[in-house]
Order: sequence, then structure tokens, then C-alpha cells
Amino acid sequence: MASSQGGDAKRITFAGDYNARGSFSPDGRNIVMVHGNGRSYRIAIMDMATRSISPLTKGPSDESPSFAPNGSMILYASKAGGNGFLSAVSIDGKMQQKLVFNSGEVREPAWSP
Repeated sequence: MASSQGGDAKRITFAGDYNARGSFSPDGRNIVMVHGNGRSYRIAIMDMATRSISPLTKGPSDESPSFAPNGSMILYASKAGGNGFLSAVSIDGKMQQKLVFNSGEVREPAWSP
């Protein structure tokens, strides 16, 4: 992460083997990221105050997380059986929903204003 004043980047995540594609929540209190251990990649959220990381999904191929504009949900891409799909998860991980499409593979989700 780079300093808001233009300073050097500083690593802030140390749990697991892999933490990437991070983005801040709209209120700046959390970072959502792809969190990996071994060959499993899940969506996780890090509380900026405590620096604790909480996995929200089960993986093993979850990627490209994106916060909803109100910060309550996270949209992400996943893959199962060779097919890509989108899912959404609440920031507490209690609500998860796979989004179903009639055809095609969907990757790199982002919320629209």
C-alpha cells in the first residue's frame, strides 16, 4: 500500500501464502482481497483497525473481489467444473449467492454506479 502522501509502499498483510487484488471498502475500514493458502484461493476481508483477516468464501478458485458502493456486499468471480460464474457474499460472510446466467463465462466483476 502506498502512503496517501506519496511515500513508499508498505506491506500490511502477512497471513497465508498469498494476498492480492486488494481494495478498500467505501468507508475505508476494510480491505477485500484474494487470500491463498496452498492451492486454495478464497475471498477474505481484513479489518484495518485490528489487521485480522477473515475468509468469506470456501474457494478453491475465487478471485476479483469488488465492494458494492454501499460496502455491504462483495461481488467476485469463481470457477467450478471448468465454468466461470459470479457470486456475491456479505461482508460478514453470512449471506452467499451464486449469480446464474443463461450462457457464457463471466470474469472480472465490478459494481456499476
